[in-house]
Amino acid sequence: KNALEQALSKVGYRKIQLENQTVFLTEKGMGLHLGAIAKGYAVDRAIKILKELNIHHALVNAGGDLKTLGLRPDQTAWKIGLQHPRKPESILASFSLSGKAVATSGDYQKYFEHEGTRYHHILNPKTGYPVTGVMSATVVTETVMDADALSTALFVMGTKKGLAFINSLKDVEGLLMNQDSALHFSQGMKDLASFSLARVKDNLSH
Repeated sequence: KNALEQALSKVGYRKIQLENQTVFLTEKGMGLHLGAIAKGYAVDRAIKILKELNIHHALVNAGGDLKTLGLRPDQTAWKIGLQHPRKPESILASFSLSGKAVATSGDYQKYFEHEGTRYHHILNPKTGYPVTGVMSATVVTETVMDADALSTALFVMGTKKGLAFINSLKDVEGLLMNQDSALHFSQGMKDLASFSLARVKDNLSH
């Protein structure tokens, strides 16, 4: 517990000073982990390079964080499927995309279980413990780096606060599955082209 309290004392964006393209961490022992945006940044860079090479049809996927470039070669939209967080062989929802980015944060890829409790890698910055109440959070927006960061934020903030935040943003949509397997959507998520839900036994709300 003491180690956790010491670690939490070093958490917070107010302890990071940015000036003239330099970063200063105000507490000894602090560090920055870019896991919530790094894959997204890499995908965005890859898409930029493909455009510079005059490639007009592509889908770049880095561990579930992805972006589409134009349409498929057959001129149809890319079909995106979201994995069910507790049924890896099942699709939770699907929709069509062209030129948009998707990222998902969940408790089902990096975790271990101890005495019946699931410990995953997305931590509550106030408690230092893994976030509870949410299994999966997906964001659709313009860049993968933004989608990557926002899906993590949506996961941490939870259903009510998280979706209110997503709904306040322009050109951002989100989908969240909470711990009791209920699905919740942002206001425009179900308006995405060809949006459909798999036939799983879940309660749906928005």
